[in-house]
Amino acid sequence: MSNIHNIFKCEDVNGQVIGGSYSVGQVFYNDRHQGQQLYAVTEELLIEKANALISQYKKEDREFDLRLFQDDSLWTLKIFN
Repeated sequence: MSNIHNIFKCEDVNGQVIGGSYSVGQVFYNDRHQGQQLYAVTEELLIEKANALISQYKKEDREFDLRLFQDDSLWTLKIFN
């Protein structure tokens, strides 16, 4: 069941779940999520993807002179599993 804005999602799974294990995370800046969730086979690869995404955001920030991401200490990666 989810609300109209898809903020809360609950799923009921019956039977066998097929697929390998993977890590799920999301990049946050100042406790605000940036972009979509990231998926990777290992946590190390997830961290690499997050660092690449952060670099991309910071590059775009400099290119367009937005000055949104000035404090590097506010970046976090939250791993959900």
